[in-house]
Amino acid sequence: MHQQLLTLRRIVALSLLTVLAFVLASCADEPELVGTDMESQEAPSFTLTDHRGNTVTRDDLHGKAVALTFIFTNCPDVCPLIINRMNVAWDELSDDTKEGVAMVAITVDPERDDPETMAQYLETRGVTAMDSWYGLTGDIETLEPIWEAYFVTPGEQYPADPAVQEAIESGEHDHEEFIEEGLPESDDHDHGDDNGHQHEEDEDTAYWLAHTDVIYVIDPDGNVRVLMRSDDSPEDLASNLEILAP
Repeated sequence: MHQQLLTLRRIVALSLLTVLAFVLASCADEPELVGTDMESQEAPSFTLTDHRGNTVTRDDLHGKAVALTFIFTNCPDVCPLIINRMNVAWDELSDDTKEGVAMVAITVDPERDDPETMAQYLETRGVTAMDSWYGLTGDIETLEPIWEAYFVTPGEQYPADPAVQEAIESGEHDHEEFIEEGLPESDDHDHGDDNGHQHEEDEDTAYWLAHTDVIYVIDPDGNVRVLMRSDDSPEDLASNLEILAP
């Protein structure tokens, strides 16, 4: 009887070691995600309106790998840069992967970013025809707790620089140039709205916002896996989404 117990214990111990070795091997083979590890925290919930006028919740995106960022449509530099890099990352994905991916941009400027404005903004960047892209907005009472939950600070308003807006919209400069080289001096002149921006504002009321530049990468179970920034490459974002997509 004693010998049988010893044999049983050996079998159980060997089985446990086999399972442990399998788990460790699986972990070692899993590709590493790029960005700040967020320890698989549950992504905060939200219920907002997209650029099509439809209600979208975080649960609606369950089962997909999600790249989620925060923007405002009058942003002269970082926001267009983020959307551009997300767009490039999207183009890097295989067709099969795209079926399991969603790209989300939530406004930090609800006063000006209604669904129609978000649609115009995204249209200029060639993404409105894609079902998996969502430009989300809502009223400030709805958005404030979402910003807080995602540790995003819209920041203070500061006067818009007409020369920067004009140069970006004319195609004379791109957004990365302004980040690297600084802003040009401004002259007084009128501005159109060819880029989806609202330029009918008086110079005294036109403003930009300083805000946190983040891209959260969320897995299909709704857990935040890594935090990325605007200077992370589209290739790294695409790689993260390829790894997490079902």
